[in-house]
Amino acid sequence: MSGALELAAAAVLGLGLLVTLAGALGVLLLRDAFAALHCASLVGLAGPIAVVAGALSTFSGDAASVVRLVLFLLVAIASAGAATHAIARALHVRSRTGAPGAAAEERR
Repeated sequence: MSGALELAAAAVLGLGLLVTLAGALGVLLLRDAFAALHCASLVGLAGPIAVVAGALSTFSGDAASVVRLVLFLLVAIASAGAATHAIARALHVRSRTGAPGAAAEERR
């Protein structure tokens, strides 16, 4: 494998790390539960995409590993969307019922 390809893979993996770190900080710093959920959902998609892109660039012809990585990415994308929707719906239902601590403004 060439040095340029290794450098590109490291750059993509580093980008995935930075996106994940920024999303984690957003979850911690944002007061609104829906805004924090938005940060978490973006990280749930961008992180695995960057990691798989970096890993795919390092493989040299192993078809089984490539198929596994692509399947992992598809499962991660599908489950991230479903989990985000379920959490947002639960927040919405709790805020409508008036449960204590349920309002988005009462996150902190």
